[in-house]
Amino acid sequence: MIAAPGCGNGWLRICAAALAVCQLTACADGDHPAMHSGTVVDRPQRSAAGEANASPQSPPSPTGIQNPDSATAEADRVRYIQNAIHPPSDPVLRGHRNTRTATGFFVSETEIVTNYHTVEGCSRLSRTPDAPDARPTQVELAATDPVHDLALLTAAAPVSSPATFERRLHRVDGSDLSIVGFPTLGLPRQQAVISPAVAVPSELETDKALFRLNADVHPGNSGSPVLDEYGAVVGVISRRIDTVAVYRKTGALINDVAFAIPSAIVVTFLARHHVGFRTGEPAASLPAAERLAKSRSYLVRVDCWQ
Repeated sequence: MIAAPGCGNGWLRICAAALAVCQLTACADGDHPAMHSGTVVDRPQRSAAGEANASPQSPPSPTGIQNPDSATAEADRVRYIQNAIHPPSDPVLRGHRNTRTATGFFVSETEIVTNYHTVEGCSRLSRTPDAPDARPTQVELAATDPVHDLALLTAAAPVSSPATFERRLHRVDGSDLSIVGFPTLGLPRQQAVISPAVAVPSELETDKALFRLNADVHPGNSGSPVLDEYGAVVGVISRRIDTVAVYRKTGALINDVAFAIPSAIVVTFLARHHVGFRTGEPAASLPAAERLAKSRSYLVRVDCWQ
């Protein structure tokens, strides 16, 4: 487990109590305490005998992007049932059981990045494009970096528009980030959704293994790209804080803190394996809906089969 960064000041007490942050797909499989929803409440007051009340320096809570409506959730439920009734179209996957769902994204025409913990121990792996009636097809595991929780997959069918990594991180406004992916809220999601995220801008250029951000992430978000206001990739979601462990240790209910792998570590991993990824400086800031629409060309759901 990688130690959580950004634990200075008032966060020291919380981070020390919960260095075991929750790998998102593992929580779905029951390997870690269940994740709880709720809101952040004030931390218990320290005693008046000389200890100052310390509030952690934290970015403001993300706002402005709505959760998918009930009609979308119902459509996902229907498609999930239909896909469960009909076996996978790829004959290699037939006879195997889907045990884990995550997110990945194309970084070249045929190569996909996701988290290592999402692919560890899988007999087969598949990718499903972000389209209503898409079916899973097999992908191959090409390379892994367990230390940094990264995995590289290869797909037979290429895409024309892989993701672009942000070249100039210093220009990014950390208050307007987005996460795109396939969170599993009861059932695997058939189409991606977008949610807001906030980070301290300087942490995007960190040399640490992870940077902290305020975001509502769930099982299935593992491997999701973190996008800046221009729609370029600045990180990859890895895990979230273990809400239950923090509450038991400190009495603080924290449910909107996640951790992402900085893009510098991701592109170093890709370069090491000779992947021709893209970097750029998109000129126009995009609203959330356009960021999501742009990501559909490279975003995939990654499934683990046993």
